[in-house]
Amino acid sequence: MRQTQLVRMSLLVWLILPGFIRAYWEWTPQTGRWINPKFAVKETAKEQFELAEAERKAGHTEQAIREHRKLLKHFPQSEYAPRSCLSLAEIFERSGNLDKAFEYYQQLLTEYPTSDLVKTALERQTEIANRILNSRASRIFDLLRGEDYRTKKLEQVIANNPFGEQVAEQCYRLAEFYLQLKQYDQAKSTLEKVIRDFPNTKAAERAKYRRIEIEYLAIPEVSTDLARYTRVQLEISEFISAHPNHPLANQAKNLQEAVSEKAAKKLFDTATFYERSGKKQAALILYEKLIQQFPDSPWAGRAQKKIGP
Repeated sequence: MRQTQLVRMSLLVWLILPGFIRAYWEWTPQTGRWINPKFAVKETAKEQFELAEAERKAGHTEQAIREHRKLLKHFPQSEYAPRSCLSLAEIFERSGNLDKAFEYYQQLLTEYPTSDLVKTALERQTEIANRILNSRASRIFDLLRGEDYRTKKLEQVIANNPFGEQVAEQCYRLAEFYLQLKQYDQAKSTLEKVIRDFPNTKAAERAKYRRIEIEYLAIPEVSTDLARYTRVQLEISEFISAHPNHPLANQAKNLQEAVSEKAAKKLFDTATFYERSGKKQAALILYEKLIQQFPDSPWAGRAQKKIGP
């Protein structure tokens, strides 16, 4: 029996001792126990922060990250906590881990909104969001995450500071990216934020015109809904009337012509379809409508030939 117990004790020591040897432990008379410095925390937030920064300056990145994280865990309400958030964000940003850097900037903004470091965090977070938005997916992991991953960061930046000086431009940038993805609803709603939150500004005027363009681009090529074209034409007319001397006024007039041309063609194609289907009376009504609404369009001449002298 005694021999069996010895064997068991030997086995237990054999299993535990290697891990104990591998770790570095110190005996602390103050606590009367063994402590692994890796998990030890300084008595004050100031001492903990200074230790973390000393590791950082010495180039010991992993140790610096560990010590700053200790500070956030054990001294979350101290004046040094937002500084640790900033340091962690900078460490990860310099190492190329933009996602992790963004997270720590966000933690600073969310948990320490009154810190004097908020402005710095917002600026750097914005830089990261723009870098990610403008980057090209080069890895399989990036491709799997999809395009939404690239927009979420800038969306968060705008949400963090909805009335900031750069919000209008950020919204434009985001709207253009949505447009590239043919996410027309998101593009329009993003521009509508500029129109709503920054009225009577040049930015709002630009947003109004760009939103009209997107409204036109969003009409499916196969759509026969002429009401959508009519609505766009009306919005263009209102824009030109409200801003006759705007640098975009001539561009708006060109867009109006393009919309009219497209609407006239749609009307002619629909009339032709009715004609081929044997619905001659319905076709004639549409040909006449085309001539009345778009008399200067080349499609009006073709419609007149269909009707006859």
